Amino acid sequence: GIAVFMTSAAANAAVHRVSPGDSIQAAIDGAASGDTILVEPGIYQETGNGRYGLRISTDNLRLIGKVKKGRGDAGKVRILGCSNETTWGLTKSLWASDVHGVARYETIQNNFSLNNRRFEDELAQVCRQEQVSLIPYSPLAGGVLSGKYNDGDFPEGSRFSLYQHAPERQQRILKRFVNERSIESARRFQQIAADLGMSVVTLAIAWSKQHDFVASTIVGATAPEQMPDILAAADVVLDEATLKRIDAVSRELLYPMG
Repeated sequence: GIAVFMTSAAANAAVHRVSPGDSIQAAIDGAASGDTILVEPGIYQETGNGRYGLRISTDNLRLIGKVKKGRGDAGKVRILGCSNETTWGLTKSLWASDVHGVARYETIQNNFSLNNRRFEDELAQVCRQEQVSLIPYSPLAGGVLSGKYNDGDFPEGSRFSLYQHAPERQQRILKRFVNERSIESARRFQQIAADLGMSVVTLAIAWSKQHDFVASTIVGATAPEQMPDILAAADVVLDEATLKRIDAVSRELLYPMG
């Protein structure tokens, strides 16, 4: 499936952010159907001695599990997922959930695209074996795969045009997404799409959802005219010859985003 978010439109569903020390129960109590509860900044933290510990206590995991299953509560939590997690982090959290008999992650939301295939190295196998679904975000590699940044172009109002004069963190992200290798990789995928008679946007999104460990793909749109190429990917299944061409590009330009 494909989940499309219009970034310029007002969303009905709310995101409830829970920082360390905040009450997860309070966030659950204040949530309505369709809302997202985001526990920040993640489930693991470095303890200072090179080891990691659970940031969300087992009591809170039990609480989430109770509410998820609707035992004595509203049953508001439908799916528990993590984002930007590592192979170790996902495996460790699943182990902790199994050992303590508490709520378990069912999804992971990580960056995954034709320009960033690192998820396939290890995390994909964890997802297969543990029945966890990837919901990839940024299947267009921040718009780079669309070709909008070819030839050094930075369209006015685009994300990375804004990052050019942003603080250091955004500058690092800019260099990761937009560099000689990522642009060259995008050009080659654009040629494959042209040979197939489709938009590279359609190609990239179709590829991102065509994996046995992927449940749905998240795509951000800023204008209605972007929708046809995005939605066209829903019915596209790339054939073996096309997948081999894509793999050949990825082998020659390995990890263009680092």
